[in-house]
Amino acid sequence: MQTVEEGNTAALLRFSCHPNVRHSISEWVRLYWRILLAAFLSCAIFMALPARATPIKPDLKKLLAQPAPKKTEYIPARAGWDGPEQRTPESNVYTQNYGPAATSRAMKASLLAAAVPGWQAVLSLIALIFLLRRLRKTSQVESPASQQEPPSEVPRAA
Repeated sequence: MQTVEEGNTAALLRFSCHPNVRHSISEWVRLYWRILLAAFLSCAIFMALPARATPIKPDLKKLLAQPAPKKTEYIPARAGWDGPEQRTPESNVYTQNYGPAATSRAMKASLLAAAVPGWQAVLSLIALIFLLRRLRKTSQVESPASQQEPPSEVPRAA
């Protein structure tokens, strides 16, 4: 039996589930396409067949013999109509702490806290601006001096 180093690529193209059964990759591909074709054809056949439903044949005598369903009347609730014994919303501590107004106050406070930068960030930005201005001024002063041409006569060694 040859090894892979000797150039036997046929051993690489074989796949075995069992030591006595060996199939090549092309056989697996053919099997895959056969299964795919069988699934497609079976789906096409089942979709082409007409659907049969059992028809409903209502009996009019039975339907007329049944009493009509009673119409349910919804009586409006009388909660809060008596007035003075109910507390006002201002005295409700839960509504003040967890109601929609408290939620909007909390959202405004969190947005304001996120929008205002810390004093350290403001100071570092101001310091950065001044530092960059100073560097620009010093580099403009030095640039003409650094671009001087060398003298035309170069002294030669003897």
